[in-house]
Amino acid sequence: MRRASMSLVLATVTAGLGVFSPQAPAATHSIGGFSPSFGHWSYAHQVITANNVGVSTNLVNQFAYQHNPNPNAAVLRVRIRVNALPQHGPYTIGLVDHSAANGNGQYKWSLDFTNRGLELINDGFQVVSRIPYRTPLHHWVSMELLVSDNVLDGKVWTGSRPPTGWMISGRFFRGLARTQPDAGLYCARANVNFSGFQILPLSTLFTAQPTVPAGVFSQGSAIVDHIAIHHPGTGRASLRLVAHAMDANGHAMTQSRLIAVASHGSASFNMRFPWNRQGWYGVQYNLVDQATGQVVESLPQIGAAIVPPPLPRPSRRIAMNISVVSWYLPPAVRREDIALEFRTLEAQGMGNVRLEFNSNLLPNWRIYDPMMLQAAHYHMHVLGILDSWPTGKNPFVAANHISFADAVSAYENAVRAIVERYRPGGTLDQQHNLGNAFGITQWEIWNEPSIPSRWGGNMTQYGELVKATARVVRAVEPHAFLLEYAHHDRTVYQASGDVFNGLAIHYYPGVVPPENPHFPITNAINHNLDFLHQEHLPPILWVTEVGWNTQLVSPMQQAQYDVRAALESLSAGSGPVYLFIQNFLNSGMGDQHLNFTPKPAYSAVLTVARMIRGYAPVQTLVHGRYRGELWTSGSTLRFVVWTMGTASVIKPEPNLTGLQATNWMGNLLLHPSTLSLSGKPLYVTVANTAANRSRLAAWFQGL
Repeated sequence: MRRASMSLVLATVTAGLGVFSPQAPAATHSIGGFSPSFGHWSYAHQVITANNVGVSTNLVNQFAYQHNPNPNAAVLRVRIRVNALPQHGPYTIGLVDHSAANGNGQYKWSLDFTNRGLELINDGFQVVSRIPYRTPLHHWVSMELLVSDNVLDGKVWTGSRPPTGWMISGRFFRGLARTQPDAGLYCARANVNFSGFQILPLSTLFTAQPTVPAGVFSQGSAIVDHIAIHHPGTGRASLRLVAHAMDANGHAMTQSRLIAVASHGSASFNMRFPWNRQGWYGVQYNLVDQATGQVVESLPQIGAAIVPPPLPRPSRRIAMNISVVSWYLPPAVRREDIALEFRTLEAQGMGNVRLEFNSNLLPNWRIYDPMMLQAAHYHMHVLGILDSWPTGKNPFVAANHISFADAVSAYENAVRAIVERYRPGGTLDQQHNLGNAFGITQWEIWNEPSIPSRWGGNMTQYGELVKATARVVRAVEPHAFLLEYAHHDRTVYQASGDVFNGLAIHYYPGVVPPENPHFPITNAINHNLDFLHQEHLPPILWVTEVGWNTQLVSPMQQAQYDVRAALESLSAGSGPVYLFIQNFLNSGMGDQHLNFTPKPAYSAVLTVARMIRGYAPVQTLVHGRYRGELWTSGSTLRFVVWTMGTASVIKPEPNLTGLQATNWMGNLLLHPSTLSLSGKPLYVTVANTAANRSRLAAWFQGL
């Protein structure tokens, strides 16, 4: 990677509660000082209006943001008048905050009226807490959202004075935010007036904020954190910055540094760590008051990865889902996010990505064009998902008054436009002179139609959609490769016929590992491959989503399970395995945080992709709690082994000439006489001979 350091800013903030109502200069695209990031807004008589009550879809949320010069703990306040709500279906109205609580918060919080009550939502995705509440119509109501440290509080009231207590409260896990601070308004499926927006800064003692995103470092360079401290108050500040660091194998170290900052002064320095081996490292910073010994600020763990030089050809078998990052943010912020997204993917060795094309966001091509151009720049193959009903007109919702046939016709038009734009030689290719060298030829039809909330119809109707989609796609791109989502209902295949090239499956077991006895990932793959054989269809199956959530399992468990699931899927006969996801609303899914700093899974996936490059699976061995996979490149045999238990076990090394052992972070173990076996896959490499296979198998059976 090109980046050589991460930076951190620590600052004191003077006490007191001030009122700040930002007066952003009006731009040509602004509405009353706000910059609408998505949706339709109007402004008159100091009242901002969001109007979309008749629209029913899951991605018509409107956002209007105002730059917030105070990125620390704050209260947001606004007056709201609800003029109309939809007769059927959900609605959401509220406040949104993109600033980082103490500089280290999540990506986004909101306080919302919904048809389910009053909600505090973390990242616009997860409900932190909810209480019953009936949204009043045609009355002005005040709303406040407090974001402070890792606490969310909310309240609403009528009249001039707010209640003394908070109506609704919740806590969230602090991650590392990296967006510019913004605060704003939010509306989906309602007609609403907003008035009197304010940002009320709160007092804090110390804050900490990473200022350079993405902790990915080239092998051979040191991990260096740049620390800057500013002391705006009076008196000399005497502090100690303590760094607790750990690598992916549990080896720990501590460093500390005394810091003296004069009144109204500043100081800056580097914190350097003596690591140079490939892999993942985590650093936890605590800022301690020297006089009292009290920790005055504790940062969330910052992840860093040291990566080897990229290989000439990236991984095509282990791939990554990516999201339409920050589509509602200002263009400059979004460009930075997308650039970081693809740089970290390149450093990880990814060659295939999966991206959802949501037709109800189109024809707003600015959402997808920047991502496709970055994919072209890094020569990444894109598996596109053709998903959602255009304009949100779901035919299975009676209130939308649209027939299934008309909805399919609108969907076909959207699909045609998407494929024409992003195929090799298509519109994007022509506009940017890509030379017919880049474009999408692989498409997955709809995302998880087996889930009623994502589809709503029956399986015969999904099969009919597959058939219609195949006809449209191949009229534009005759050699397109099409995946149909796997079902246990045969009617879907009877309706679609053999227009698809293969099946796609998703695998989410929750908290259990991929080898769990209830439904291991190999059973899921074998079940669907057996069906294809029975139906005399090509035995092509891709795992297009698989992953574990670090809010349910530890980051180390996620890393182990991701790697093991990829190995087991490929050995069972799957095509490319797409891990879910690079990062996703910081819900805990993904091998990176929202600021693209790595979790342990980032380095573990990088290692396995490199270790199986040029190798093919030949045999799976299971013995008690141990599992092993044999892969060969022809002349070389690579044995991947791990234990499905929780404890590490020390075993003698196999007595084989020329053996090399590599740990799960990609580091060669030099002349070991014993090997530590755990849930972290270990890679053993020897010459591919019958004698070596026999000895490896005997060693494995003796574990």
